[in-house]
Amino acid sequence: MSLTYKSRYFQVIEKNERNHFWFAARNRLLGNLLTRFVPSPNGKAYIEVGCGTGVVLPLLIKLGFTVTGLDVNSRAILYARKKTNARLVRQSLYSYKTKEKYDCVGVFDVLEHQTNDRLFLRRCFDLLVPGGYIFLTVPAGKWLWTRIDAESGHKRRYEAAELVRVVRRAGFDVEFWNYWNALPLPFFLAKRAISSLGRSQGTIARYVNRPPWLINSFLYVLLVLEATYMFTVHYPVGASFVLCAKRPRSPDYRP
Repeated sequence: MSLTYKSRYFQVIEKNERNHFWFAARNRLLGNLLTRFVPSPNGKAYIEVGCGTGVVLPLLIKLGFTVTGLDVNSRAILYARKKTNARLVRQSLYSYKTKEKYDCVGVFDVLEHQTNDRLFLRRCFDLLVPGGYIFLTVPAGKWLWTRIDAESGHKRRYEAAELVRVVRRAGFDVEFWNYWNALPLPFFLAKRAISSLGRSQGTIARYVNRPPWLINSFLYVLLVLEATYMFTVHYPVGASFVLCAKRPRSPDYRP
């Protein structure tokens, strides 16, 4: 996770992520995505860059991956240790030195924090074996930019062509991409419109706090439904992108 992501926010995330519709549904989405491209994950080496509080790591271990979690934030690593026996490393992607090569790299809502996203992806490329996969989620749509993005330390929200272009320029072959957070988007827009009538669009703490049970359950069902049809329906718009790309198999290839 980016250094700009303030440590105090991890406490709010840790408190809410287990039953929050967004985190729970994202794990369902990632489970579908990973097993589609890596149908036999047992023993495959996986590293999550910017693992945060480790909300995705137990899923990866359950699927059978040999998991490493990397994050620069000490509080995030502390929370992650409470929920997983994965190997955890407190370092940035740029300071992490290893001879190990990974079958998969996960970068979930981290790329948007990077000043130089292409350089960041090039480093991810170097961590992969030839034929290895990178899995990404990022916020979509510059028109959806709010104060929450700025407070979160986001450098950008992506448009589809922009995301695909930067991934390809880092050397990857894009295998799949789609919008995510498509079905709940009208509800998010309505909430933003209501908030804009006041003086504030809210804070990260308010944004991450779990909604009332009925709303939380409804949005979770919408996102699970969306994830179910992710590979058969190309959604026209959404608040996020999900993408899978591959390092070319030639061991001599360099971007």
